[in-house]
Amino acid sequence: MISPLCSPSYCTILFPSPHSFAYLPRLPQKVTYRWSSGSNSGSSGPPKPLLIKSPVHTARVALLLRLFPRARFIYVHRDPLTTFASAAHMANTYYWYCYLQQPSEADVTDFILDQFDLLHRTYLEDRKLIPPGRLVEVSFAELDADPLGTLRRIYSGLSLPGFESMRPAFERYCQGLELSGFKKNAHRPLSPELRRRVQQRWAQFYKDFGYPLDDVEDAGGADTEGHQ
Repeated sequence: MISPLCSPSYCTILFPSPHSFAYLPRLPQKVTYRWSSGSNSGSSGPPKPLLIKSPVHTARVALLLRLFPRARFIYVHRDPLTTFASAAHMANTYYWYCYLQQPSEADVTDFILDQFDLLHRTYLEDRKLIPPGRLVEVSFAELDADPLGTLRRIYSGLSLPGFESMRPAFERYCQGLELSGFKKNAHRPLSPELRRRVQQRWAQFYKDFGYPLDDVEDAGGADTEGHQ
């Protein structure tokens, strides 16, 4: 039995075919109350700043500004082909534990393409609502190549105090990742047909954030390898 308070984003994963993203600009009333009342902190002291990072909140800028007029936003964008491969990897390794339907390969591909397209369009529409000095946009490549420099730029762009006092902790964290041998997931290359579909569907994102559209040979037919 599915609770009526089930987050719509999770219900979409439970029932992926056919999928709908009408829920994206909204949040369950219980969640908005918990956030706005500060009861999400789990402590009896003064409410702490709420940090949320789920990608679906990209479509909720207007709602978040209504709940938190002084909110600050950090938008991290990434190479679209890598983004698709990462989302497909998550779908193949995690979503199968959640499905109450058995989607086809085409269903999963369409889900990823449609959701990202809507997230991007909604973000661009609502970005203008964010007051000056409350938004910093960075690329994942920039963050990966120079984490400390990127963090400094984020702190400066959002007028956040305390970067220098936090810098030793940031350095220890970055060094810990290196010493632990942490590696990002390695994904199989997308087939030429799937690369073409991603570039066609997400062409506006490529343009808006300066990612190059390469010439992909038309493999013809439907993608059969997909993102297994």
